[in-house]
Amino acid sequence: MARGGWRAAGRIARRDAARARGRSTLVAVMVGLPVLVGVAMATLLQSSVPSPERQVQFALGDDAQATIQYVDGKVEMDDQFSGGWGASDLDESIAPTDRAGVVRAALPSGDVAVEVTQRLVRPVADGIASRSRLVALAAPAEALTDVLRGDLVAGRLPTAPDEVTLDPRWTAKLGVGVGDAVTLQPVDLDGEADGAAADVHVVGVVDPWPDQSGVLTVPGGLLAAPVDAERTWVVLGPEPVRWDTALALNDVGFRVFTRWALHEDRPASELDQGSSAVSSGTLTLVAVGVAIGLLEVVLLVGPAFAVGARRQQRQLALLASVGAERRTLRQVVLLGGLVVGVGASALAALLGVGVAAAIQAVVRVRGSWALPDLRVPWLVVGAFVVLGVLVAVAAAWLPARRAARLDVVAALAGRRSEARPRRGLAALGVVLVGLGLVVATFGAVRSRSVVTVGGVLVVQIGIVMASGGIVSLVGRLAPHLGVAGRIAVRDAARQRGRTAPAVAAVVAAVAGAVAAGAFFSSRDVAQESAYVPAAREGIVLVSEWYRDDFLAADPAATDADVTTHDELVARADELEAWARRSFDVGSSVRVRMPVLPDDADGAWLSVLAERAPEQECPVPPDATPAQARALAGDPRCAGLWSSTTYADTGYITPDGTNGVFVDDGTLVAVLGLPGADEAAAALAAGQVVVTSPVDLWPDGAVHLAASASDLDGKQTFDAAVVAPGFVAPGLAAWHLIMPPGVAQDLGLRAEPVGLVVATASTPDQKEIDAAQGAAPTYAWVTLEDGPPGGYGIVVLILVLGAAVLGLAATGIAVALSSAEFTPDLATLAAVGAAPAARRRVAAAQAGVVAIVGTWLGAAAGLLLAQVLVTAARYDDPWTIDVALVLRVPWGIVLGVVVGLPLLAMTGAYVLTRARLPMVRRLG
Repeated sequence: MARGGWRAAGRIARRDAARARGRSTLVAVMVGLPVLVGVAMATLLQSSVPSPERQVQFALGDDAQATIQYVDGKVEMDDQFSGGWGASDLDESIAPTDRAGVVRAALPSGDVAVEVTQRLVRPVADGIASRSRLVALAAPAEALTDVLRGDLVAGRLPTAPDEVTLDPRWTAKLGVGVGDAVTLQPVDLDGEADGAAADVHVVGVVDPWPDQSGVLTVPGGLLAAPVDAERTWVVLGPEPVRWDTALALNDVGFRVFTRWALHEDRPASELDQGSSAVSSGTLTLVAVGVAIGLLEVVLLVGPAFAVGARRQQRQLALLASVGAERRTLRQVVLLGGLVVGVGASALAALLGVGVAAAIQAVVRVRGSWALPDLRVPWLVVGAFVVLGVLVAVAAAWLPARRAARLDVVAALAGRRSEARPRRGLAALGVVLVGLGLVVATFGAVRSRSVVTVGGVLVVQIGIVMASGGIVSLVGRLAPHLGVAGRIAVRDAARQRGRTAPAVAAVVAAVAGAVAAGAFFSSRDVAQESAYVPAAREGIVLVSEWYRDDFLAADPAATDADVTTHDELVARADELEAWARRSFDVGSSVRVRMPVLPDDADGAWLSVLAERAPEQECPVPPDATPAQARALAGDPRCAGLWSSTTYADTGYITPDGTNGVFVDDGTLVAVLGLPGADEAAAALAAGQVVVTSPVDLWPDGAVHLAASASDLDGKQTFDAAVVAPGFVAPGLAAWHLIMPPGVAQDLGLRAEPVGLVVATASTPDQKEIDAAQGAAPTYAWVTLEDGPPGGYGIVVLILVLGAAVLGLAATGIAVALSSAEFTPDLATLAAVGAAPAARRRVAAAQAGVVAIVGTWLGAAAGLLLAQVLVTAARYDDPWTIDVALVLRVPWGIVLGVVVGLPLLAMTGAYVLTRARLPMVRRLG
């Protein structure tokens, strides 16, 4: 009996789905879209990780047997495909000149090791240098074909020492092609010139495989690498490099990636990476996030099944009249969800794989290896299909329960019936909303993200449960509305079983968008307010780079790593001449910083403004998180908790000091920052400029202390001075500026370390790049262009997504109401109502759902935004992001609460038929 009942219910559900194609398609799209997106993303994520076979091809090409690299450590664990490896100290390192011999001696007979060297170079074309560096690979000309890891797309491979190939990205960046000349300047890790520049010709363009560099050249030429340069040996030949050979090389300090890694007999004990379990907290966060998303889908799909159940009322009533049990009626609706869910999820999964395949093909055609292989995680795909089916069945559950309680006589007579609503449900929903907000806020303040997200989920559930009661309250506004509005609100309140889920769906969508939009807008405002510029926008800052440089007074006593006073002055002169060639200079000022006197030595010079005892931050050594947070707003502790983002001036003295400058007011005046003129006058009068009042003593003086230590920690310099002070908060990026007289009182000398250039017109990024290319190698050019970009595009996407979801929920509610309200409208037409009355009623019905949903959603979204802001503000258990507070984006909120209802009402008015046929009703 039971099996036969399910079979009959299944046939009815399948036939009903086939007849109501529009509704079935709508439900299928809603169920299938999350499945499609999930399957596509999972497939793309899996495809972003190359298979072992593809990794071997990338690393070794079609013919090489292995690559070997010296790491100066005994390799004890080396996962060939994950990139993880570990090593311990060697008893004895192998000298650079002996490494090639060790490699060749370990290889099987018949194999050869081709040596590939690497050098960092900065390319220069037409006098313009790239700000980026690339790695030049050098290998013998006769072996380039075997060691090349890329596709030759134009020209040929190099055969002479002054020939190179570039990849397409570098040819586009430099504006060169096959046959053009390029200069390659070898540089060290700090960007300093490291050898003579080489003039070469581009003879080919190679599209590299992943992890391959952009230049190939030939050793023995102008780019010959030094003995201690990084080298890799590519093993060519017929014999594989087996595990015994790889382990023997591991023992003496070489990493080996071998084609033999594809074999199953690799020694797991040496290569075992262990497990990296995901934390339970992370899993909980993901689970709750998925639950919130599924709740939104159920809210959207549920009313669509309610539409079907309403339109099936007469058919279900006929089944009941011939003896069908209530559970059979419930099974018909549930199986309708199952039928649509299975078909939609399966088709969406296939489309998701197809979308991922198309994206992977486009990415590969465009030359990117971001998605090297199409790898479909079939288990994950199956899980998404099952999830889609469960969502569809869950969405059909409430309509199925209502169908089981169908009033058979009323349905056969064409009358509507609605189960009496449970008043306590709305009250419980309100309680859950309040409880969820308390829990979420508690989790935010205590930096417990799992609790926070759980509270947000409780809020969402509470809103769903309270939606019916809210709709009933709206129904009391009927006497104050026009005819169409009165009909709409009374119908919504009377049939709250179909209206409440749609309102809840709109609330959930709008609340999510408003909460995220308000949060990101608050982050934008916080970043902008916390940003401290180095100068007014449009000012060019030029800084010098140093590497282990220590100032020496006697040039004759220095070596190549020492920057002397004369060299610093010469650099400053060179920078000024370059700036006038590169920009339309209005004015330029040298940036000077204090350095140690002639007779002192030290690895790091420290110049500090010592505070008065009462100005010290009162944080006890054993402070608790609560005590630390309590001081977050105290200006004396601003340096400990501040979220301020300073513009990077890049200035640093040869002996290490940064953030302390020497100026007579000329530099400050050019910066154009707030309070700069007053600060310049103070410097000219001999006052020390600080940026916080806590650095001043009660008498208005600044107590400066300078000290230095050598590399062993022994103090080599100590001095102190008291000078009148001046507070200029607008110069916070410059920290502390002292006049030349105070620097002399401390026994320090001021040396130039860069320029501040005010141009007649603000240069664009192309001009900055061109200037950087023409700048000396020790110079770095930046443009003060204000705080970093914000989240505007993210907010726009969220608002558009909320609009789509809100319109979908409203459309479903209107469709459901039209299925039930047709007899009443036909009766209105029979007694003389205008044809457009149907459109006005439909627009009013859409307005009830959209207005109530968006207004409640906006309010709930702002509450959730406060929770998110609080969570971000208290992200660290010890500190508070004092700059981050909730800023309501009123433009977004008003756009949602006004624009979305207007759009929904206009759409309902336009898309609704004005004339309807008469419907015969039984009394």
